[in-house]
Amino acid sequence: MDTDFQHIVQLIESAKERVYVKTNSELVALYFNVGNILSDKISKGVWGDKTMTALADFIHTKMPNLSGFNRRGLYRMKQFYEIHAVNSEVFKLWEELFFSVERTEKQDSSNCVTVGDTISKSISFIWKMYS
Repeated sequence: MDTDFQHIVQLIESAKERVYVKTNSELVALYFNVGNILSDKISKGVWGDKTMTALADFIHTKMPNLSGFNRRGLYRMKQFYEIHAVNSEVFKLWEELFFSVERTEKQDSSNCVTVGDTISKSISFIWKMYS
């Protein structure tokens, strides 16, 4: 009976993990999409600095228990979008690394770049951008 119970506990833990992953990916997509709107409006001169504060206040009024959408959080979403947008240096790096890994795997699987190497290079690149 203990093994049946343990199996059910493992199913629950597995489902919770999938929920966390899905939630995280949805939040990343939300931040990216909000950042896209903010970046577009600001770069076109439609919105200014005070508009960002007004948006943060508006969101707080409509959703008082929501955190992370204050003025600073909104600017970070804008930065997040601009760093990871298709025309950004980070995207170009990821694209280069992805195709490099694909080419390497096709040429010789014993010498392929590992995911850890790819992530390490990407983190180093991003760190340099913020430094």
